[in-house]
Amino acid sequence: MPLLFCPIDPSAAEAAAEKMSRVNQACSDASFLRTMAVSLFAFLGIMFIPFMGLLGFCGYYFLVFAVPFMTIRWWIRFHAIQGDDSDFKRAKTTVIVISALCALPLLHFIVSRFEVGLLQRGNCTKDSAQCPRFSAYALQEFR
Repeated sequence: MPLLFCPIDPSAAEAAAEKMSRVNQACSDASFLRTMAVSLFAFLGIMFIPFMGLLGFCGYYFLVFAVPFMTIRWWIRFHAIQGDDSDFKRAKTTVIVISALCALPLLHFIVSRFEVGLLQRGNCTKDSAQCPRFSAYALQEFR
């Protein structure tokens, strides 16, 4: 069996190994991110199981913030990778989908807190006569 010897440029081999290492890490992190995103919806479902609601509540709200944080972290670390690797393309697609999906619960959380803050400001509710916006309407309704 003949052995073929050809010169290998050490710097090119090192650069290729570094790139492959970063692509593998990007794929691994995207897989972990996908698992976290699925767990987000699992914890949402667990919130409605009797005696497990607190676990579901804590897990859900932890992941509502952890998934976007990890998604941003992924984009910062791996956005500059250029390559035709099919695994990396699949990982990037996964992170794009998760980026879109994780924005929804976070947006819901922010809007609901903002809405609660508006309603609680001045101890005001829609049906409350204490609220200046609705007091005239409430007085007209009861006259």
